Amino acid sequence: MGTTEMLQRALTYEEALLRNYQTYAAQASSTEIGTLFQELAQDKAAQIERLKAMFNRYCKT
Repeated sequence: MGTTEMLQRALTYEEALLRNYQTYAAQASSTEIGTLFQELAQDKAAQIERLKAMFNRYCKT
């Protein structure tokens, strides 16, 4: 598996996790669990941005 495919798969996976965390945060809003999922979503968004930067740097589309 090449770099492009690895990064594409990772992005797909991470974006799905982000959507899940955002959904869970909304469902549990105003609770400690909701806050946890909001924090996880923020961390995941940062990871996605790092992956996208690496993709743009190393992969030609």
